Amino acid sequence: WSYGETLLNRGERAPWNDVGQLAAFVGKLQDLVASDVLMVEVQSFYDYWLQHNPALLEAMAEKRRLGYPLRTLLADQAARTRFHEHVEALCNSSRELPVLLAMPSPRQWMAWAYCQCRGVESVDVSWDDAESAAMYVADYLRTFADCALSGVLLRDSAGCSPRDLSEVARYQPVVNVARHYQWHVVLDAGDDGDATFPGGEGVIFLGSDIAGLSGVRVTGIGEQQDVFQTPQSGSYCYARILATAVPETVLEHLENLRNP
Repeated sequence: WSYGETLLNRGERAPWNDVGQLAAFVGKLQDLVASDVLMVEVQSFYDYWLQHNPALLEAMAEKRRLGYPLRTLLADQAARTRFHEHVEALCNSSRELPVLLAMPSPRQWMAWAYCQCRGVESVDVSWDDAESAAMYVADYLRTFADCALSGVLLRDSAGCSPRDLSEVARYQPVVNVARHYQWHVVLDAGDDGDATFPGGEGVIFLGSDIAGLSGVRVTGIGEQQDVFQTPQSGSYCYARILATAVPETVLEHLENLRNP
């Protein structure tokens, strides 16, 4: 997404102000990278929305409870309506591809919302808090019940991702909603992505072997290009293209990933 903003939008944010322009942006990006799955970046939209709606940012800071900013953010009906329009349009224009909502994990999203409205760089979010955040996110996801989505990608970061199934279970409200709508749930644990979990929990873990579906997680294309390694096995590959990546190098790496 950030690679597309750099290459196609002169480093400016994706055009979230217009449904047609965003669909065109995504179409051009797909022409460049031809990904097999289309991911719609939820946090990118809310970065834009908060920048243009400071009253919502003020409302998020009205109470000091840790979960209040995220709950207020996700409950904002104007934002829900606008983002739903984008998601619906992208699903309709990309019917040949699975479409996933890519968003911070509930734990990460609670921290992000708090920091946004409090002007701090970080905050500790316990797993009890993460479970509360998962309930807010689960309610939010029902907004997209009528969209032709295939799944949800939850992004965690190193040191904050689940380390065992008891912690994965804190995201269960999201898994339950996804299962109701027959969506997949994919968990990207960031640099902790090599952790393995047994299957059967309704979650695909990037970098794990779940029900025979082995996957390879690649670090950023455009980062340490001289030591980039092409996976030798795996039935799917998940890779990030960095904003600073060189287009010619991206095309070369994508070709190597598809034809090792």
